[in-house]
Amino acid sequence: MNPLPINHSKFHFTRRNGLFDWRVLHGIDIELVTKSTDFKTIEECLPALQHGNYQHERGLSTSNSVQLFQVMQLGLEYLNYLRNAHFKLLECHKEAIDSAESWKMAANSYLQLGQSILADLEVSC
Repeated sequence: MNPLPINHSKFHFTRRNGLFDWRVLHGIDIELVTKSTDFKTIEECLPALQHGNYQHERGLSTSNSVQLFQVMQLGLEYLNYLRNAHFKLLECHKEAIDSAESWKMAANSYLQLGQSILADLEVSC
C-alpha cells in the first residue's frame, strides 16, 4: 500500500547560520546511546544538529568531526525509523477507514431491511 500523498509546498530548508552546540554534542556517549537505543537523547540533540553550519566551525578536531558525524548518523537512522513507522500508521489508518465504511454500509443495510420487515408486518396486521 502506498502512503498518502503529502503536500510539501509549505516545507522549505532553512539556512544554517549558527554554530553547533558542542556542550550537547560532546555529552552524547555514542556507544551507550547505541547499546541502549536511547532515542530520547537523539531527539534532544536534533536542534543542535539542525541549526549548526559546518563551514562556520573553525579548527574542528578530527574527534569533533567524528562525533558530529556519528551523532548525525544516529539521528538519520532514528528519523528513518520514525518515517517508516509513520507510513505503517497511515496504512493502518486507511484500513480502519475502509473497515468503518464497510461496517457503516452493513449497518445501513441492516436498518433498511428492518424497516422493510416492519413495514411488511404493519401491512399484514
